[in-house]
Amino acid sequence: MKKHIPDPYWHKVISFAKSGLRILAGTALIFFWMPIAGILFIAAELLGILEEMV
Repeated sequence: MKKHIPDPYWHKVISFAKSGLRILAGTALIFFWMPIAGILFIAAELLGILEEMV
């Protein structure tokens, strides 16, 4: 059986996690927690890179 590339399950899981981090980062911006927002946005971008590799 041929493996699907990209793997739809992991692509979805990582995509949801990335969206969750972006929502948290946006919330941090509302409360002016800039360092936390920055870290969360960077983590979301790293997940975006990982998402393209699965």
